[in-house]
Amino acid sequence: MQYVLFVAVITLYIYFRFGLKALAGALFVMGLLALSRGLFAFAIPLFIMAYYLIRKTDFPLELPWSRNNKGNGNISSNTHGPRNPTISSSSIKITINTENKEVTGKVLRGKHAGENLDTLSLADLNELLKIYAKKDKESEQILISYMDLNHENWRAEMSGYYESAVQSTGLSGRMTKRKAIEILGLSSHPTEEEVKTNHRQLMKRFHPDYGGSPFLAAKINTAKDCLLS
Repeated sequence: MQYVLFVAVITLYIYFRFGLKALAGALFVMGLLALSRGLFAFAIPLFIMAYYLIRKTDFPLELPWSRNNKGNGNISSNTHGPRNPTISSSSIKITINTENKEVTGKVLRGKHAGENLDTLSLADLNELLKIYAKKDKESEQILISYMDLNHENWRAEMSGYYESAVQSTGLSGRMTKRKAIEILGLSSHPTEEEVKTNHRQLMKRFHPDYGGSPFLAAKINTAKDCLLS
């Protein structure tokens, strides 16, 4: 009983403090601890929950025997890690469909949390932009990128939007290798050739010269530099 209460308290703390991905790792570790103590009845459910969360959150886990199945380096050939390139902040994320290059998005927290961007009206998106402009520039730029790519005339239609609705060419801040892998849509252990191939394919879609987004192009370039440095 004490072990059950311990697991429950730790699980709730990790979930609310660090999110689902951290919880998946913690459950796996607790499962190993339970297994080492002979608590098979506790270990098996913990492993099942950890596996479910890993699949649900696109946890960048790559099994050793899967590394020989990487294909020729095209974005769609990766079978582990993020399935599609994803650019995210603490409040919002956009995902690039590697088949048709369409950009979708989702609100992660705050107002409209859990809702897909394509289900929100222009007025709702405009309201989110105003919120992000005050305290979350990263989310603001991601949302501007989404709207520029999916709502061609939104600036003219939303005349009430603040005047500084301009597209940034990137925000300062250190990029981690894990974030770079998500942005380029790579497997957990990409080769140099895979990094260059995915970067080139994405830039064909999002370079400003091709009608893309300066902000997304800057993120894609930074991701490549991070992984090749």
